[in-house]
Amino acid sequence: IQGKCFISGIPLLVLFDSGATHSFLSCSCVEKLKLYVSSLNKYLVVETPTSGFVLTSNMCLNCPVEISGRTFLIDLICLPLSQIDVILGMD
Repeated sequence: IQGKCFISGIPLLVLFDSGATHSFLSCSCVEKLKLYVSSLNKYLVVETPTSGFVLTSNMCLNCPVEISGRTFLIDLICLPLSQIDVILGMD
């Protein structure tokens, strides 16, 4: 399901993916929104439909994501996404 969410008051394109085990944020949004990035102690290997396998260790912890007027604190893994800003999984 595709929709809209807000981070720091900025509208972003979100994909609600019931098959995703984690939630993700595009690297370009991280830079644009000037979010704090934490580094994990290990690398995660994530398979994406457009980029194949991607290695990442960057994450935005407790990121306030607003959906339909409600704010949720979500850990977002940083990925080089294209055509979408946020993927919200079932974590």
